[in-house]
Amino acid sequence: MLCGVVSGGFGVVSGGFGVVSGGFGMVSGGFGVIALRSGAGDEPPTWVGPRMRQEDAFVSSRMKSAVLGRFPATRAVVALAVTLSLLGSMQPAAGGWKVTEEIRDGLKWVHNPATPKEGSEEIRLRERWRLGGDDEEDELFGVVSSVFKDDQGNICLLDSQLSEIRIYNPDGELLRSMGGPGEGPGEFQGAGGACLLPGGGFAAVQTWPGKLVMFKPDGDPASTLVPRITGENSTMGFLVIFGAAAVGENLGIACMNQTFTQGTLRRNHVLGVFDLEGNQLARLFDIQEEADMSHGIPIDEKSSGRFQRRWVVAPDSTIYAVAEFYGYEIHVFDSRGQAQLVIEREYERLRRTPEEKQFVEEIIAGGTRMVPNAQITVEDSHQDITALQMGPDGMLWVRSSMGIWRVPDGVLGVYDIFSPDGYYIRQVTLRAEGNPREDAVYMLGDRVVVVRSFMSSLMGALGGSEYEEEEDLEEEGVTIICYDM
Repeated sequence: MLCGVVSGGFGVVSGGFGVVSGGFGMVSGGFGVIALRSGAGDEPPTWVGPRMRQEDAFVSSRMKSAVLGRFPATRAVVALAVTLSLLGSMQPAAGGWKVTEEIRDGLKWVHNPATPKEGSEEIRLRERWRLGGDDEEDELFGVVSSVFKDDQGNICLLDSQLSEIRIYNPDGELLRSMGGPGEGPGEFQGAGGACLLPGGGFAAVQTWPGKLVMFKPDGDPASTLVPRITGENSTMGFLVIFGAAAVGENLGIACMNQTFTQGTLRRNHVLGVFDLEGNQLARLFDIQEEADMSHGIPIDEKSSGRFQRRWVVAPDSTIYAVAEFYGYEIHVFDSRGQAQLVIEREYERLRRTPEEKQFVEEIIAGGTRMVPNAQITVEDSHQDITALQMGPDGMLWVRSSMGIWRVPDGVLGVYDIFSPDGYYIRQVTLRAEGNPREDAVYMLGDRVVVVRSFMSSLMGALGGSEYEEEEDLEEEGVTIICYDM
């Protein structure tokens, strides 16, 4: 199928070989009523009614030819239609800030205004250490497509080009590495992500054939895991995995199952909770698509990589996820996969300039250059939400299209901050060396790690393109910078 890279880039995902991203349910049930109590002072209204329940990658040129020659991947889109019953009321808070809470099909929706309750602030990050760059004696990196922190506060990097996970202590000193290219124990190819496992081990997320290659806490090879999708529309075909994260004692996995029948490509996009044996425990999203391949292979930006960089797990195992290209709408689930609420914010779609649209077209063309007769469709506007991350305050940090495409140099991004109950509290601008359209940004508690020149490294690994910043990579190289928040 396709080999992918999950990144902190700008939110464009291409089908075929190479998936790049910044980083994307139908809810049914009864009809409920909510009750609200006005907050005191600046406090938002309080829920007092009954709680409603709701039951990044490089592959060698040899591997590229083998994979794509055998299985040219496509991505098509079918819009997910959700019919909602509405019951709501506008609740004012102090200072004129207003939020709407309503019940739709038995699920609580929180609709926020365009401006945050507590206004905006700017945080200037303090550099702690850096690795790589143009120093010949420093470490060299290929395509660093995933960064996360382990239970000891160590920084863990996945290099998709080298098929290797490296572990650094909090001061940036290399402790150990694991993995390697191949198909044997502890080996993988085309990994688009990596994560910490429940219990302290590690996993590399191989995109296709989709599997998790797991390691013990000391880095020794463990077993592999292939998630088994069950239930309606679950006929197993070619499985592609885009990402994984620990959810309590289980794993959240974003994947896509594909089948082919008489010229029709059927895709099943799933975000679910699985145990460590690969058994499905819950499906948070299950989105069906069909594409007619008789006139070419459709590569639709709007449908591609729905959950990449757009789902995140909080420390308490709450799951936040976005499924659609357009719409500022975040679905919230508990650790069992049961829907809790939906967060909305008033947001005006950001139309692309001709230069921005061309930029995106070049990125997708670079990632699908080996897909025969690819029919690429690029949107006239940017996707509304480009990334979800958990901030050092334990709140949800959301990066919108404005927060990546309309920021000056020296700004890593602008984030909307939401409380656990769904209120838009404030907006934060992160200032430090970097460019969110070229670099990948990862929030790791009280640290922020930036992978400089991520996009250039990715496109170079995919065989190059007209991507305008490739020349900078040759001069500077990939640099990892760790900041204190």
